[in-house]
Amino acid sequence: MGLPDFSTRRPVTTVMIFAGVILFGLISLTNLQQELFPPITYPQLTVFTIYANAAPEEIETLLTRPIEEAVGTVSGLREIHSISREGISIVMAEFDWDQNMDFASLRTREKVDLIKARLPRDSSEPLVVPFDPFELPVVTLSVTGDRSPMEVRRIATDTIKDELEKINGVASATVEGGLEREIVINVDQGKVYSYDVTVLDVSESITDANLNYPAGTIKESFYEYLIRTLGEFQSVGEIDNVIVRDMRDQDDDLYLPYDERLALTKMSHKPALLRVRDVATVVDTHKERTSYSRHNGQANVSVSVQKQAEANTMHVIDGVRGSFERLREILPPDIEIEVIYDQSVFIRDAISGVRDAALQGGVLAFLVLLAFLRSFKPSAIVTMSIPISVMVVFTFMHFGGISINMMSLGGLALGVGMLVDNAVVVIENIFRHREKGKNAEDAARDGAEEVSNAIVASTLTTIAVFFPMIFVVGVAGQLFKELAFTVTFSLIASLWVALTLIPLMSCKLEGRSGSRGTADVSAFAGGEGWKRFLEKYKKFLEFFLANKKVGMIIVVGVFLASLILVNFLERELMPRADQGQFMVSVDMPVGTKLETTNEIALKIEELIEELPEISSVSSVVGSTRGASPGDIVQRLGPHQAEIIVDLEERRRVGTHENVRSLQDMIQRETFLRDASIDVSMHAGVMAGALGAVGGKPITVEIKGTDLDKLVRLAQDVIVELENTGGIINIEDDVPEASPEVRVVVDKDKAALYNISTVDIAKVSQMAMRGFIASRFKEEGKEYDIRVRLREEDRATFGDLSRVRMSSHVSGHIPLGVLARLEREMGPSEIKRSGQERTILVTADVEGRRMAEVSREIEQRLRELDVPSGYIARLAGVSEEMEESFASLRFALILSLVLVYMIMAAQFESLTQPLIILFSVP
Repeated sequence: MGLPDFSTRRPVTTVMIFAGVILFGLISLTNLQQELFPPITYPQLTVFTIYANAAPEEIETLLTRPIEEAVGTVSGLREIHSISREGISIVMAEFDWDQNMDFASLRTREKVDLIKARLPRDSSEPLVVPFDPFELPVVTLSVTGDRSPMEVRRIATDTIKDELEKINGVASATVEGGLEREIVINVDQGKVYSYDVTVLDVSESITDANLNYPAGTIKESFYEYLIRTLGEFQSVGEIDNVIVRDMRDQDDDLYLPYDERLALTKMSHKPALLRVRDVATVVDTHKERTSYSRHNGQANVSVSVQKQAEANTMHVIDGVRGSFERLREILPPDIEIEVIYDQSVFIRDAISGVRDAALQGGVLAFLVLLAFLRSFKPSAIVTMSIPISVMVVFTFMHFGGISINMMSLGGLALGVGMLVDNAVVVIENIFRHREKGKNAEDAARDGAEEVSNAIVASTLTTIAVFFPMIFVVGVAGQLFKELAFTVTFSLIASLWVALTLIPLMSCKLEGRSGSRGTADVSAFAGGEGWKRFLEKYKKFLEFFLANKKVGMIIVVGVFLASLILVNFLERELMPRADQGQFMVSVDMPVGTKLETTNEIALKIEELIEELPEISSVSSVVGSTRGASPGDIVQRLGPHQAEIIVDLEERRRVGTHENVRSLQDMIQRETFLRDASIDVSMHAGVMAGALGAVGGKPITVEIKGTDLDKLVRLAQDVIVELENTGGIINIEDDVPEASPEVRVVVDKDKAALYNISTVDIAKVSQMAMRGFIASRFKEEGKEYDIRVRLREEDRATFGDLSRVRMSSHVSGHIPLGVLARLEREMGPSEIKRSGQERTILVTADVEGRRMAEVSREIEQRLRELDVPSGYIARLAGVSEEMEESFASLRFALILSLVLVYMIMAAQFESLTQPLIILFSVP
């Protein structure tokens, strides 16, 4: 007994089965995770190590190279890349796609632990984190208020952040912008000279004074007492009274009686105890500004919310929005919270888009069926199969662990278009049997069983096209795997519904009067007009059958014409979806001051305000020096800025037109010529999606040891590419030179005065940028205590040369005696690949074949004068891309084989499937 026979003979059982399916579908729908993208397991680990204030070359030598050597021995490693920037080392290890990343992370940490002792003492612990280009904040809030930026940040950190992190599913809340509190000790260089002390003495005295330390225990009677030495500062005012030196204990007066030493001290007008207030000013202020943040022109503090890995995005965002009522009750009335980014908007738009498409598709399918079947009931029966099939898909998705995301919804939308195919075939054949005079039950059973083999074969052939996509590796494979599954689930659901529910409903709802009316084609769509169209089509078909060669020539001509037209189509990585949002990236020359970059950003914001239908403008100049991996990777330099522009939901001018208008305005402004400004339609969501893909077809790798020689060799390669026909858009990643002052230590003089290079570096840092001597604790919070020279004492290079060092041999020696100051240009970052310094030159190809251009470039590179020990080669397709192409070819071949096998089994012939596959007339 087949499915049609079972459904017509057991109607109650069939209805109960479908009622259960619908119930399961509704429950599954409420429990399905709702995400923006499918979960991506990218086989890459990143090792972050922070070494504050170190230049890129020191970072490379002291951190990057040792970590590369350690990570390079991990099994399963495919490639290793690194970037050395000021104060940060980033080592990226790429593994094979078949590697278990949990074990790979464990092995990497073990190797890194072995070389920790070789790293600088002041560097941070190497942090090994997985790479996820789609790990974006789910909500970003803007916090503003009528108070100082430091106070707004304090409220955001102490109140809003703590409240948000209590929400179920929230992993962390990151606060950016505003100003952070800091206790600054501004040392007067003239006074430390007069009192014969150094900046280092001031710093060490504060470090030693601010301390709580356990001393052990005392057992007495029935109790055991813990002994604690309490010396931490209770208020900022206590720092003024910290003793830097006892001025009565001068070396020349050590052998005089105490009263005589005290009298000499008074005669010299020096205090008996030199305190911090005598040589410095203690200021309770804020850290040096490293960023500006604005929303709609008003300074703000942003709070980014990151969800837990398994949490439901929609539930987390609903919880964040639900916390606003509680926050308004405890926050000051002038503090305002505004949502400037909400990932659920994109998810809801995608879900509503699929829902609307399904509803519209259902209505259109009903109208089309009504036009062709000319009967209301069978058209309604077929239309009802759509929501029932979708419920079946939701059940499959729940038990298959598939979330509702852009890819699975895309597969569902694609599957919805094919849901009615099987149902139409079945119900059409059922009515054909009814017209033969059979009763409703026999017509439903016989009509469905007669076409069952055909629709099963048709469904399987379509599944055979999509299902092999699960074998594709790489990011593409993980992204499109859920699309393949949802399409497969949709087709299986439609097949099951067509063979069970359609026969049952056509049998029970149609009753005895099952005729759909006369078969005269004139009854449809305009009568005689439709009949004349069918007559013309009949003559056209007879012509093709009678003149096969002419028909074949026409088909081949159309095919060749389509290949020619492909070259005129625009090519882009992602479609231009009008998201109502675009981003402006500003890159000033490296070394540009933060204030200068901020002025440029403000002028661009003024241009943006001239655009029509602007909803909001959010700007970030530079970055708050956060220590989290996300802060490190996405950190902007003081010469960089990002501006995100949101357009009104209902607008007459599209995003692309606004982008083009802004680009034209920027090009007309002369003050923006020194800046590199990129206006991109991809912001927020798409920026993360594009982070893991991209690249140009031509890539020349240049490897060597000396960075200057690499730069000259890269310039020679660029000249060769410019002389190659068909090459456009040539770019290189040569790091832009950054201005720096080098303190070159005279080793002989330093050894003569018994002063180490470490002491010179520490005093230089302390004098200019400052040194964190200790931390001040208040109400459970810790604030840095920074010691540095006054601003007027560190304004010029001469001030740095006058900073004094303490020497046990000759007292205090100026830094200018021990070292010379040189102004130079150094690299802003150093990139390495395969544990070698690397520069990439990339280009696009236009008007010539890729293989022909590649051969010419390889010939030019062989003739290029490359220094010994250096490499300049044309990089082929990466191993990852080659693996993806191989898996795609395998999936395509597997699809063809499966389709051929299914069609051969259906036709019981080995030649007919070939005729269909290769379109032989």
